Amino acid sequence: MKHRWGTIVLAWALVLALLSTGAAVPGTVQAADPPAGYVLSYFGGVPYDDSLHLAYSTDGLNWTALNGNQPVFRPAIGTKHMRDPYVGRKQDGTFVLLGTDNWNSEYIMVYDSADLIRWTNGRLVRMNTNAMHTWAPEFFWDAAKGQYGIIWSGNTDRNRTYVNYTPDFKTVTAPSVYYDPGYDVIDSHIHPWNGTNYLFFKDERSTGTTPKSILAARSASLTPGSFSVYTGAITETGTEGPFVIKSRSENRWYLYADYYSRGGVFGAWTTTDLGSGAWTKLASGTFTLPAGVRHATAFEVSQSELDRLKAAKWGPYRLQSHNYPDRYIRHSGETMRIDANVAPLEDSQYRIVPGLADPKAVSFESVNQPGTYLRHYNYVLKQQANDGSAAFKGDATFTMTAGLADGAKVSLRSYNYPDRYIRHYNYELVLQPVTTATDKADATFSLVYP
Repeated sequence: MKHRWGTIVLAWALVLALLSTGAAVPGTVQAADPPAGYVLSYFGGVPYDDSLHLAYSTDGLNWTALNGNQPVFRPAIGTKHMRDPYVGRKQDGTFVLLGTDNWNSEYIMVYDSADLIRWTNGRLVRMNTNAMHTWAPEFFWDAAKGQYGIIWSGNTDRNRTYVNYTPDFKTVTAPSVYYDPGYDVIDSHIHPWNGTNYLFFKDERSTGTTPKSILAARSASLTPGSFSVYTGAITETGTEGPFVIKSRSENRWYLYADYYSRGGVFGAWTTTDLGSGAWTKLASGTFTLPAGVRHATAFEVSQSELDRLKAAKWGPYRLQSHNYPDRYIRHSGETMRIDANVAPLEDSQYRIVPGLADPKAVSFESVNQPGTYLRHYNYVLKQQANDGSAAFKGDATFTMTAGLADGAKVSLRSYNYPDRYIRHYNYELVLQPVTTATDKADATFSLVYP
């Protein structure tokens, strides 16, 4: 079920050309406005969460998490745990979210959205009746059929890529084998270019010349069974969930894959010729992704769509003390404390927004006093209005890390005093260095919904 996703939306003129040749258009049509960047969908994050996360990039290399790397949407159907989230654009310009529901489920999760912010019409769609798992679903538009093809990884005696066709993501045809090179494969991802459909996949075998690595096949059509392998291993052993995007500035492509045993570490490779099968690994530091990313995919968005996502305020959240779990961070005037039985509840609710001093970090905006933020002053935490100064922005920006006392929770490191963390002391919030076990417990919090 692994981690993967990806597809890039092409310029409208190219879409028309592809449709005329019967090529795949993953995520389908282009946004109405010219593309201005990419959006990454993934699960994981810090702390780990089986829900939809989003990030954005303007160059396809450096990605900034939205909502402070916290979930932007949690499903309320099935197991309520969504893995391998895939977001694609339909022919009408709206979006569909697909996700793996469970390790051994015959169903996938499906949601609809017009704006990538509000997800509605949640439903479980049964993809097979053979007790196969349905991992890592993606979809493409098949112009010849006038329907969407949903591809996914299923298993009988071994894993293959299957397809169901649908006009509406509600009713689907019976599954059929879409891609089977004769050995165990998962995590298929289609990327069309210049009349050819390229299918990237994971060799799931544990032995052989390309075990647990990413390869590619290609076809001039979308016909099931028409793809042929044309590369050796593109990535190292221990990778899965590939997705591919094209640079918007040149004929260059980037392939990302998840080092699935490393807990949210990705590798990236590049080529200037998809047909050659030759890829070069990018050095660490030449690309950045949010911490904890698992099984991702990406698609293009317009400037207006990107601006709307960057301005969105998900949440709100409460910060629950690790070692005093009946107490939550709250404001009382400008004073910041941890208290039990907070009233009104909104005094303990915050929206996580891109860091005022650095969008890769986070700031905490009060729900009931919008425009005011959690900030430190003389190493004491306060809630104050943003005065627009560089000093305020630095004081109100924090790096969210894995919890110092519990890695499934979070700790908040000061942006401008990176040797100090938010911790409680006598129930009040202060900014201090953290060394002892007590310090670490005091500086660890759970992010919870109200």
